[in-house]
Amino acid sequence: AERAKTAGMPERYAQQSLGHSSVAFARAYSKNAKLVVPSLEDYERIQNERKIVPMPAAKIPELPQPVAIAAAS
Repeated sequence: AERAKTAGMPERYAQQSLGHSSVAFARAYSKNAKLVVPSLEDYERIQNERKIVPMPAAKIPELPQPVAIAAAS
């Protein structure tokens, strides 16, 4: 539980993976976890680095213009 909390795992997931039926047990077992909280600037920088950069749109080739066919008489 302490490792999960230190790693930043959401409490609900840690509770489920550890097999605790109660949130109180998960909190009790993780109360000694040491957390390092980054500064706001570092947090924003990290979040921006994790963003997925969209790929440029694919260029679709133009279709040839239709040719008018004269009706034969």
